[in-house]
Amino acid sequence: PESGSSRDEGASIEYSGRYFRDQLNLTNEQMARFREFNPDFRQQVRDINIELNDIRRRMLEEMSKPIADSPKLNLLSDSVGHLHADLKKLTYRYYLDFKEICNKDQKERLDQLFGEMFARDVQMGQHEPGGPYGRGRGRRFIN
Repeated sequence: PESGSSRDEGASIEYSGRYFRDQLNLTNEQMARFREFNPDFRQQVRDINIELNDIRRRMLEEMSKPIADSPKLNLLSDSVGHLHADLKKLTYRYYLDFKEICNKDQKERLDQLFGEMFARDVQMGQHEPGGPYGRGRGRRFIN
């Protein structure tokens, strides 16, 4: 079973309107504009994460076979890379949408929040056991 579900729930709270409203002190007008782009972003990220989980499961099934199909594993690995790239593209577009609704002080705080999120992604994906992608150092290949 995937251990990323608790992180997904935490990320869901972290990317919620309430979180950003509180962190950035958004006005009602800014919140209305936020609600225009946030739901699409969250749904697209959720869809990609579901697809990543499916690919990881398929990779593990293939690797567990008596004779693993390396070309198939290569294709699945490439798919993971493309989906991760899609996630990063969604994230930068989300940031740019967000930046448009922020004043100067809010933008500085937004930069800080996204910097913290990126730092956690690096830590969890590369070093921390139980991270959302690698589940520890010895299994990062299913990232």
